[in-house]
Amino acid sequence: YDMEGFQLVNHFRFPWPVNHTSLSPDRKLITVVGDHLDGLLVDSASGKART
Repeated sequence: YDMEGFQLVNHFRFPWPVNHTSLSPDRKLITVVGDHLDGLLVDSASGKART
């Protein structure tokens, strides 16, 4: 969710509960952390994990 523009950026599902996400300033990457032991860095367009 973009707080400045009050708009939904995208919607992705993960196999574990998500506790927090952050969108990069250029809106290309999202950090995802939650009940999984590892955090993820995902592409904001596709939702696929980046390595």
